Amino acid sequence: MGKVPALRDGEATLAEAAAICAYVAERYPQAKLAPPVGDPLRAKYLYWLFFGPSCGEPAMMQIATKVEMNPVAAGWGDAQRVFDVLDAALAKGPWILGENFSAADIVIGSGLNFAVRLFKLVPSRASFDRYLDACAARPAFQRAQKIAAG
Repeated sequence: MGKVPALRDGEATLAEAAAICAYVAERYPQAKLAPPVGDPLRAKYLYWLFFGPSCGEPAMMQIATKVEMNPVAAGWGDAQRVFDVLDAALAKGPWILGENFSAADIVIGSGLNFAVRLFKLVPSRASFDRYLDACAARPAFQRAQKIAAG
């Protein structure tokens, strides 16, 4: 589809941020970016890994375009609820799964960074600020910022 991000790893090529995160987490289990199959946190990890593209991104588009949606008809409900749910989850911290940073934090953190800090579509909240500061302190986040800046 000519989209970024995209990843080529040998014969494997894929796009979509959450798919790339899932692939990398499974391809490199030693990085501990995902709870292993059978771990009780696995379901929560999968939920948050796909919450970003299925709820967060549509909610951001709804806010940016000011389109009114019937919350019963929209798969994400409504933007206010999306960010309230995220706020409640991040209040427990430090990461979306609690003590363990995961690929879900890459998806949630990057989306929230766009929504709150870059495009200022969503007002900041204490949990968002704390979480985004923790994300920004990670060396990989800093390297990605330098690459994005050119």
